[in-house]
Amino acid sequence: MKYLAALILVFAFSAQAEPWTETQQVLAATYLTAHTIDWAQTRSLARSTTGGKHGSGYDEENPILGRKPASDKTNAYFILTPLIGYFVLDALPEYRTPALVVLTAVEIAVIARNYRIGVKVAF
Repeated sequence: MKYLAALILVFAFSAQAEPWTETQQVLAATYLTAHTIDWAQTRSLARSTTGGKHGSGYDEENPILGRKPASDKTNAYFILTPLIGYFVLDALPEYRTPALVVLTAVEIAVIARNYRIGVKVAF
């Protein structure tokens, strides 16, 4: 996995990217905002642990993080994923807009679901 991440970063740094449009910048800011809210919800869920099951009665559903992610793993995931995504999308301008729309929609859906089941937003 770390070799794949290194390869992506090398490719991204070597690319001659086109400037981001205003729409892409707004989409990226919206995605980052939603991503940060999801991060806060995930941290809140991880902190509400009682007796081996989250106090809220729910487990994390992100397969990368696992059912009961540790705080350091959660933080690393939520810091690294947008950074890697930025470099990949910077190198692939034709995919920026559709990828940002999909990423933002997924984050908003996750936030809404978490909210409906009672997961709080807390850092």
